[in-house]
Amino acid sequence: MTEKSETPIADMVMAFTTPKLEIRVRDPRPGDWAFISDSYRKSYRDQFPWVPLEQVYLETTKRLSRYRSGKNTRFLVACPPHEEDLILGWVCLGRRNLIHYCFVKQAFRGARVAKRLCSYSSGQMLVVTHWSRVCEKINRLHRVLLYEPSKQ
Repeated sequence: MTEKSETPIADMVMAFTTPKLEIRVRDPRPGDWAFISDSYRKSYRDQFPWVPLEQVYLETTKRLSRYRSGKNTRFLVACPPHEEDLILGWVCLGRRNLIHYCFVKQAFRGARVAKRLCSYSSGQMLVVTHWSRVCEKINRLHRVLLYEPSKQ
């Protein structure tokens, strides 16, 4: 039986659950940025394979730089409690209910890492600036995501 939460947002990743993984959520360290940058570029490129590689890298570099310097933007990193150098995933959040991007390593998908990272956002409806296949699955089941690319 699947556990139910009090809000649709908390349930949004329930469709992709496996046994609960103990994680710690922390602010990024200087050494984390290479992984965040590389995983953002590669996962974004995988979503749009028809876009030329140079264009993807140029655009993602500009966006990431804008997100990092934004006064209302916050990055969070998920890691095991006793292995803080092992990044399981990360999220880039904007104002209250805005999620710019969430990435979880393939091996840890379905272990509620994204749910935990996205829980730092608030509201009944989440606004996302990047629409992916995972967003499509979540929204098909729960109708809690609103796509607003203009907020990038």
